[in-house]
Amino acid sequence: MNEVETLMSVEDLGHDLSSVKFLLKKHQGVETDIELHESQIQTLCDQAQALIDGGHFDAGRIEQGTENILQRYLYKPKLFSFATTAGTLAMLV
Repeated sequence: MNEVETLMSVEDLGHDLSSVKFLLKKHQGVETDIELHESQIQTLCDQAQALIDGGHFDAGRIEQGTENILQRYLYKPKLFSFATTAGTLAMLV
């Protein structure tokens, strides 16, 4: 996730049409990669919740870790939105 966050937070909008197209293609690849992991994240959260509901001795840490993953995962659409908007604007220029 750290690698994806780093890639998505770069504010390079490209300097010409070919660099913008390259950046958009790179963005789409990262977006696809995250979408593929969505079911794995859901499975992880379901398993974590089962442990918490089952009274696991470290339920607090499990819950905290799950919240951390969800916060980071839910943050991605905001980065996607910025990158897509910036790319679209750069193509119009």
